Amino acid sequence: MSVSPIKPDQLSDEGVRLLSRRMRSLDNGGDGGGGMDNERIAKLEATVSNLATKADLEKGLGEVRVDIEKAANKLIMAFIAVAVAFGIVQKITAPTVPQSAQLQPIVVQMPTPSQTAPAPVSPSSPSKP
Repeated sequence: MSVSPIKPDQLSDEGVRLLSRRMRSLDNGGDGGGGMDNERIAKLEATVSNLATKADLEKGLGEVRVDIEKAANKLIMAFIAVAVAFGIVQKITAPTVPQSAQLQPIVVQMPTPSQTAPAPVSPSSPSKP
């Protein structure tokens, strides 16, 4: 008798029953396990029935995604709060320059055209001794 392999998507409650039937059909051929096969099958059935189904995994994955999104939002809000707090601390602790110590503008007064300019100096010939 040929037995086809079990596919992972068949491991629902129906799949467990199918697996159990297939294992029992193989057991009818003799007692090669020394009477231990029934115990092994019972252990396998108990293990398979406790495994997560596809729906369980999808539900868990959805919950993990929500948790990751919440954590990311908390990190963003914490970053913004730290940036605002840093800005406030900088503003409070920045040294202030007193009004009297501020730089005054430099004023340059140009002569008015009514003022006479000094006479230009003409180059004189050098005197010979």
